[in-house]
Order: sequence, then C-alpha cells, then structure tokens
Amino acid sequence: MAKSKTAKAPTKVKKDLFGNPIAVAEPEEKMKSSEPQLFDIIGMMFSNPKKFSAMSTYEKGKNFFMTQRIFAMKYPLQAAAFNNLRVNGGHVCQYWCDALSPIFNRSPEWIWKGFKAIRTTKNTEKAKTAAISEETITWYCNKYQCSRRDFKQAMELFPESFIEELKELEKVLSNKASKK
Repeated sequence: MAKSKTAKAPTKVKKDLFGNPIAVAEPEEKMKSSEPQLFDIIGMMFSNPKKFSAMSTYEKGKNFFMTQRIFAMKYPLQAAAFNNLRVNGGHVCQYWCDALSPIFNRSPEWIWKGFKAIRTTKNTEKAKTAAISEETITWYCNKYQCSRRDFKQAMELFPESFIEELKELEKVLSNKASKK
C-alpha cells in the first residue's frame, strides 16, 4: 500500500492522569474579556436596563465601589445611605439602575463631567479667593467664629453666593476704613 503525499504527520494526543485522551482547544488569536468593565456596566444601566438586570449579582457587585463614587457626585445622600459594610453591592447597583434608568435613557453627562469638575474646582477656588483680600477673610472668620477650614468648605459648597456676600462685605469694610 502506498502512502498518499497529503497525509498529515501524526500529532501527539494529550492524556490525563488516567490515560484518557484530552481534547486540546486551538489557541485563540486574541483573548477577549467576557465580563463587562466599569463603564460598560454604567452604560448598560441606562441604555439597556433589561440586560443589566439579567447579569449576575456577583458581576454587578464587582464594580460597586466605583459606581458608588460616581453616583455620589450627584446623589450624595443616597450613596451615603448605602455605605454600610453589610450591604450587598450587586443589589445596590440594581437599585441605581432601577431608580435612574426611567429618568435617563443614556448615560447622563454629569457622570463624565464629574471627573473633569473635580480637577477644575481646585484651580477656580484659588482664583476666586485671590480676588478677596486677606483682611476681609480674617474679619469674616472672626465675626462668625469659623475656622479657615469652614471658610473653604463654604466656598466649595456655595461659590457664587458666598463670593457675592464677601465682595459686599469688602465694600462695607473699605468704606469704614476710608471714613476714619
């Protein structure tokens, strides 16, 4: 019998400990991650809540910490209520989906703008306080018996109204100084 030229060389068959043949899977060119990442999950919460609800609680809970940080920018009271050691992260993520998906049909802009806003707030705060004199800040802190830390916090929480109040106070103080 003649061998054909197209016959393949025999391949080794892998065997387990008991001598049974093992099926060897062909290597894939590129490994794909089947599990969704953080921003995939957040996008899914708003664009496809049914698919998000079908995910396992474990998969939802893996990104609990970061979703809490993101949603705490807009909803700090609700996020603070969920900061408990015994809360199930997957159920909290499902709550966020159930509560916010009827309101937004896609990822809200504040999710993406929040990261930029945190960086720019620090720079604008320095610029705004630079316009107010040091004497005015000292007088305000002494009059209302607050610390510099309280002053900075008020500046962060109510920047527009607080600066207006301080500028009016600065005018009053400069008028008193000019009359003397």
